[in-house]
Amino acid sequence: DIDHIICSSKKTQDDLINFYDVDLKNTSVIYQGTPNISESSLDLNIDFKYFLYVGSRKKYKNFKLILKTFNLNKNFLGNFKLICFGYEKFEKDEIELMNKLNINKDKIKLISGNDEILASLYKNAEALIYPSLNEGFGFPPLEAMKFGCPVIASNNLAIQEAVGNCGFYFDPRDEKNLANTLEKFLNSKDERELKKKDGFQRANLFNWDKTSQDLLKLYKKILS
Repeated sequence: DIDHIICSSKKTQDDLINFYDVDLKNTSVIYQGTPNISESSLDLNIDFKYFLYVGSRKKYKNFKLILKTFNLNKNFLGNFKLICFGYEKFEKDEIELMNKLNINKDKIKLISGNDEILASLYKNAEALIYPSLNEGFGFPPLEAMKFGCPVIASNNLAIQEAVGNCGFYFDPRDEKNLANTLEKFLNSKDERELKKKDGFQRANLFNWDKTSQDLLKLYKKILS
């Protein structure tokens, strides 16, 4: 039998209770820390403005929503490019969708590499776009905020637990809503700068020292 279950977010805790009939008192929420990616002075010589997408693009990660959104407003890709950071090459269905939507594939860049490259991408991006349909917590938004990169994210409850009031949110099942959120983001410089500042502070709240201390307290409580 399991004595206790540690959840990465309140959203995960709620799902556990609702879907598996677990007793609330046998669960705890302990947040993980913001991934420890070091500062980078690397110059990638990128001479264009870009939005950033980080990680896997498969299934619930919902990457295709971004392509559909860019098709709604051609100005997004007219003024910016999209950089996808990760090791997955574009798959056949993604390329077919780009062709169907008449998206200029030169506007969609794929970059892979180490944390130094990722840190540089965060620091210079217009924003991270994170359209995931479901997360247990979601690390890329925290990483982005740590480097002063604004976050445009789906309104998934676990992501909101991490990002708080520091993000621009949208419905991940509605490309029109993402398009409207992007327009709001681009047209609200003051709000953008405020969320950027608050996001940096919020990212520092999630640290591994606190995570380890909370885990130790819970272990002592369970064993006593």
